[in-house]
Parts: sequence; C-alpha cells; structure tokens
Amino acid sequence: MTKKLVTATLVVLLFGLIWIKLNPVAVFPGIAGPTKASVIKDQKPMSVEDFSTDLPSSLAVLLTDPDSNWLSLAHAMESFGIPSAFTKDTTEALKHNVVIVYPRLSGRVLSRESLQSIRSFVHGGGTLMAVNVLGGGLNAVFGFKDAFPSRDRYQVAFLQRVSTLLPLDGTRETVFQLGHPDKGEPIGSHGYTFPSAPPLACFEDGTGAIIGRDFERGHAYAFGFDIGQLIHKEPAHKLKIDQNKLQNCRSNILNLVNVL
Repeated sequence: MTKKLVTATLVVLLFGLIWIKLNPVAVFPGIAGPTKASVIKDQKPMSVEDFSTDLPSSLAVLLTDPDSNWLSLAHAMESFGIPSAFTKDTTEALKHNVVIVYPRLSGRVLSRESLQSIRSFVHGGGTLMAVNVLGGGLNAVFGFKDAFPSRDRYQVAFLQRVSTLLPLDGTRETVFQLGHPDKGEPIGSHGYTFPSAPPLACFEDGTGAIIGRDFERGHAYAFGFDIGQLIHKEPAHKLKIDQNKLQNCRSNILNLVNVL
C-alpha cells in the first residue's frame, strides 16, 4: 500500500511539473496585477524625535552624541516605566526638573552658554545626572577634582549610601562587573578623584564610579561609565559577563536613576 502511495505521489508531481512547464503563467480572467513593480520602502531608523515628549514630569535626556548607545537607554527606560524625553537641545532639556546628560559632558560637545545654563539649572533646584563628566568647568558642581580615564577597571561596587535608596541584596546586587581582564574588552571608564561627598559607587581602584553633590535646592550626580553601553545587550556576549548579574546591574542602575 505504501509503495502504491509513493508511486501515485510521484506521478502527481510529474504531471504537475509538466503542466507548469507548458503553462507557466496562471490566467484569471478579469483580474490584473499592479502595472508597476512594488517597491519595499527602506526601514526608517529611530531618531531622537521618536523619544521626545512635552510632559514636564518626564526625565529629560540631553543627547550629546547621536552615535552613542542612547537607543538602548531609551528602550530600557521605556521598559522600566520611566517617562523620558530625549533631545539634543539644551534649552528644551532644562525645562524638565530632572536631566541626564548622555553620553558625555564636556566643553567639546556643549557650548559655553549651554554649560552655564546647566550650572544655573543645578543651583536653581534642578537634579542633574551626567555620564562621563570630562570638563566644561563643572567639576566643582559635581564635587570632584579630576576624572581619570581607564580601560583597566572591571568592577563597580555600590556603597552603603545607596542602600538607603535601593533594596540591595548581598554581593550579587551590590557588586557588578564591567568586564573581565581575561575574557574581553572592558567598558571604558572615568574614575572621579577627591569627591566632596561619599561616593554612591566606586571602582576597584578606589576612584568614584558614581558620585553626587547636594546643594541647598539642587543635586548633581556623575557616572564614570557609560550606562547606555552597560544596559545594551551586546556586552553580556562580548564580555562574557554572567547574564543574571548583568540583568541585576541594569535593574539597579535604572532604579537608581529613577530615585535620584
């Protein structure tokens, strides 16, 4: 029975191929296709404007480099329910009560007027967070002397001060790796020296990884590593970091951003 079924199937396929060969085009009277070839539009890349909002209660992200990992940061904030508005305009960003400058703050990426506006924003009661503060005359605003670059820092440890802000549970959540010296390239970092207040987190060399300074009304916090790159999925594969630890790290960083 099986042999007959196989034979019948082969016969049907053979006749089908012959029919297709002799009648390559199926004709349906009264039905016509498009006169021109269909064009598949190129996929539009995401832009900063796609993540902008006029809500004054949202957290503003002042983007100083569009070629950075800002999109990973935007999606992460969205998934954590943190309302955010991304913009490349300093004036627009400073209309919000909380501002993150990403991925770096320096005189090379911001004008003198923008830097002065940022200083006034903090003294006027705003909360400022900045990633990789590399100059611009704002060291005193964040409360540190120098920012030393390095690609040999592999570990960040949250300090006791953070436990009042986040429910950290043991070493698994208080210490995380930026990379491993034997397994891959680390995330470049800047360690802040002589902070005016106890750091929120330190690198293994003792320099500040996350530092902050409180004013009478405003607050300023500086991150010494690229939070967008850390949140991005790729480092877990590139650096061979434990996925669970990396996820805990991402969660703690975003929760910290949310409560500062």
